[in-house]
Amino acid sequence: MAIKNYFLSVRSFFVNSGKKEISIVLGLFVLFLLFRLPLLDFIYHQDEHKWARIVNPVFSLQGESVHPPLTEITFYYFGELFGYDHLRWLILLFAAACFWLIFAIAREHYGPKAALCSLLLFAIAPYSVIASIQIDIDGAILPFWILLTLWSFAKIDWPNFNQSVANRRWLIIFSIAILGGLLSKISFILIAPGLFFYYLHRYQAAINRRLFARVFYVSLAVLAALTIILLLLHWLYPPLSPVRFLEYTRNFSWFNFSSRNYFQVLFLVTKAILLLSPFLLLLLNLKNFGRRHEFWAWYIISGLFFYLVLFDFSNRTIDRYMMFLILPLVFIGGDVLAHWFNEAKNSAGRSFITKNLIASGIVLLPLGAWLALSYNKILPLVPKIAYLEQIKNLDFSFLLPFSSGSGPLGFYMSVKFIVLFWLTSLVAMVFWDIYKSAKFKIIANSVFFTAALIYCVFFNAELAYGWLYGSPDKVANSLFEEVVNNNDVGKVTTYNDTGTYELDRAGKHGGRFYTQPLFEDSSRRKMQQYQGYYTVVDFPEINKYSIFWKYLQSCGTVFQTQSKKINGYLFDCRAGDKNLFNN
Repeated sequence: MAIKNYFLSVRSFFVNSGKKEISIVLGLFVLFLLFRLPLLDFIYHQDEHKWARIVNPVFSLQGESVHPPLTEITFYYFGELFGYDHLRWLILLFAAACFWLIFAIAREHYGPKAALCSLLLFAIAPYSVIASIQIDIDGAILPFWILLTLWSFAKIDWPNFNQSVANRRWLIIFSIAILGGLLSKISFILIAPGLFFYYLHRYQAAINRRLFARVFYVSLAVLAALTIILLLLHWLYPPLSPVRFLEYTRNFSWFNFSSRNYFQVLFLVTKAILLLSPFLLLLLNLKNFGRRHEFWAWYIISGLFFYLVLFDFSNRTIDRYMMFLILPLVFIGGDVLAHWFNEAKNSAGRSFITKNLIASGIVLLPLGAWLALSYNKILPLVPKIAYLEQIKNLDFSFLLPFSSGSGPLGFYMSVKFIVLFWLTSLVAMVFWDIYKSAKFKIIANSVFFTAALIYCVFFNAELAYGWLYGSPDKVANSLFEEVVNNNDVGKVTTYNDTGTYELDRAGKHGGRFYTQPLFEDSSRRKMQQYQGYYTVVDFPEINKYSIFWKYLQSCGTVFQTQSKKINGYLFDCRAGDKNLFNN
């Protein structure tokens, strides 16, 4: 009944709202799809192909997931119905559901204009685009359960729970959301502090024994329900181990500060921040909104503590974990933008805002294109200190690879472009905060909004098409099509684990190698022992002075493909010079 009421409220929105608002919402949903549909055919990369192989019975890896079981089961049944090559569509469906939940929550809590701004940020933020098609949990599946939890929790009139039948119906939705989140990933618990303080603030509740007793009994009920559901899922899906994900948590090291790879953490977190776009600076305005965004403030604090302090994730895909910041950015940022535009409209009028936005675009768009198209060199992935040397020397004429162990394959972007647009956005925000003139504030807001918007468009276009520097995905598709169709090529070892799903499906996967220091010794041993073929999608680029590249160059090149600055190779190393590894 609660779900029925939601759809009735959606119907009411389309019936009672003005045509302009409806058109904007639908236009934003089209924009949401336009940035994501070109990415649905991207090859599975690293953790993505692990999911695809775990759930596909062909590979006999079912039940190998180290996460709670719901995601694996969902992937499995979707793959059975629509094919295991189309798992990105499932993630997109979850992301689309998030789109409409964001609209419902933001419109109810922050107003119609804030809802539209939140939808815009969700549609265009590069990290949100990646999250919407990444085959994993953090990007779209976990946010769906978080949003459903918050939405249903806020719908319940807790102090007068027994006085309304609707409360019980919403409690069912809330319970499903809680269980769905916990059965998807343990980090779902990060919303608990936010819900707790949201409840205290909304109802002015006192912290006493009665409150803690309620929390205790609810927790017991949730644990009991989880136990029953895990056993039921094991019965329905025998490969599932009900406790495997709990055993996996033993691998986490608590408060381990002495042996953390702090440079790796800094490098990956910085890339995550850059993918969130300069719109992330909107979070600096959180202090101006009092307790309006208390839930998201606590969610940010909990997430940063969990991922950067409590556990050592320095040798894991910590940049993917930073996706938890997308939802706070969307809600807080949308509210801030709506507040800005309302102030600007009231003080100077819509035409003045429009003129400033157009003027900012006329200046910044050609400047961005010039910076992106000017000379930019490619630095190898290793050593990473080379990136710091460039920055130390204030030489930003290089490309930064945006890739991770979580997929998709990635893209390059000019650091000159990144630095200028972040600085422009930051300066504009500082000017807005310092100056009191209403018209000057509007100019600063226009510059900030336009710079951040152009930044997002460039990032998303390069990810999808590789117009500026080339598409690693296009190179990978061409390379692995040749490998699969070439009957003379047997087992293949692939660089950076690229194309493993395609190779394994064709029965040609012979292993993988990496060039990072953490894997250097094992990769050298593999190359010394292995005689056969190697594939290299040279992204991020291998150091051309490294022992790995020297060895590959001693082999015969069977096939080569290129997309602008990105190359792909198939090497025949059956006669490669292994003496190079003895030097």
